[in-house]
Amino acid sequence: MDRHSQVYIEFYELHRDSYDSIVYFYEHQQKAIRQLPLEEQLELLAEYLNACFETAQYHKYLAHVDELIESLIIYNVQTIHGKDEYTASIFRKAAALFNLERYNESILLVKQLRRMEPHNQNARILYRRNLYQNLPKGHRYVRHASAAGLLVAAVLTATELFAGRFIQAEYVTVIAALRNVVFATSLITIFLLELKIRYMVERV
Repeated sequence: MDRHSQVYIEFYELHRDSYDSIVYFYEHQQKAIRQLPLEEQLELLAEYLNACFETAQYHKYLAHVDELIESLIIYNVQTIHGKDEYTASIFRKAAALFNLERYNESILLVKQLRRMEPHNQNARILYRRNLYQNLPKGHRYVRHASAAGLLVAAVLTATELFAGRFIQAEYVTVIAALRNVVFATSLITIFLLELKIRYMVERV
């Protein structure tokens, strides 16, 4: 058995959940791995990238994932170990960009993935999270104001409950009315914002 095949075997002797060991092994054996047959190279690269992703080494992941995606396309490889590595790589790339707060880039990839797989729930959830993090400035102000309104309503409720007996009845009525208005307005605003985001998710 030649040296390069031995490297392949040694790689798979590592425990699949030992992500740090996988990253270390791959990075210190890259020269030998590059001389393996193409199929084995792609397998080990996919395992390495998965380990980078699982250990939150997103910059490393993004530095190499395009190589894997392009190779899968060029050599018409869809699955590795029976798993759809192409769509999985696109999803993980989008998730890595999201975790690095590169929301616009992440959104573009998620849209691409949703066109490929309209019923992919993970892509749908990630797209939704991107939208929440990347709301237009006006929407963010509305969301923060609505959250603050709910907090104010809670304070007014506490005031009514614990200090109501020390306050004149007409003021208690005013506090109750103000609480209801603030609470209802904030809740309706949050609900409408949620509907808009849901609409944006569904129309992709």
